[in-house]
Amino acid sequence: MRRGLWTVDGRNEPVRLLELDTPEVTGDCGAVEATAALAALAPVGSTVWLEADVEGRDRYGRLLRYAGRTDGTMVNRALVRRGWARAKLYPPNDRHWDVMGNAGAQARDRGAGLWRRCGWTADPIRHRGRHPTRPARRRAIPTTAAACRAIRRMSTATASTAR
Repeated sequence: MRRGLWTVDGRNEPVRLLELDTPEVTGDCGAVEATAALAALAPVGSTVWLEADVEGRDRYGRLLRYAGRTDGTMVNRALVRRGWARAKLYPPNDRHWDVMGNAGAQARDRGAGLWRRCGWTADPIRHRGRHPTRPARRRAIPTTAAACRAIRRMSTATASTAR
């Protein structure tokens, strides 16, 4: 899948959502579900607000942002609260850590989303240069039109085979 590009001020920009960790799009348990959850929260063509923290970009040139919908829903928090991502602190970007950390603890305690589906047992809270189970390579969840079409095709195939 392609890297997630968001249109910011008329330019397509790669965006890394702050204070969360999601399964990689290359086959980790729950990657498809996490991608679909983001696509449902911020569909292609929708308007979202982006909020910066201390650092504007990561070492890969991606914008580091919190994202929110026009109805006030913070996308980062919703992904964590619903269990499609884990709360993870990447200092010095910590503006919403209290909210994100609490949402993560509640999702873990409820066994929401991937906590149950993938058997997550630990909550990685601080980034120390390397994820405990995989290299430090990071990817944004794709929100391209092609990725959303692929998710819809998978959802349609799943729904039609379940009948």
